[in-house]
Amino acid sequence: MINFSPPLLTALQMSASAAGILGATLMALRIVPPRTAYGVWILSNLIFFPYCMATGQWGIFAMNAAFLAINVVGITRWKSAPAARSPAACIRNTILRFR
Repeated sequence: MINFSPPLLTALQMSASAAGILGATLMALRIVPPRTAYGVWILSNLIFFPYCMATGQWGIFAMNAAFLAINVVGITRWKSAPAARSPAACIRNTILRFR
């Protein structure tokens, strides 16, 4: 187990939580490109790893490992997506679907 001081553990936990919330908010509001939101989520996952190892929170460690894999898949799929997936194209396709 890793030894961190209590203030550092608190800082790791809070910054990882804040990054996770920010990433989800950015993705939901679509105010930045998805790569930015995924990047913030990935940062959150990476910050949680040392915290979980230091505190023995292996369930949270496993959850963040799974989330990291999901986020890597998400950013990879986003990078390989055709340009037609722009917000304007999505709106146009949605409108055409209901005609």
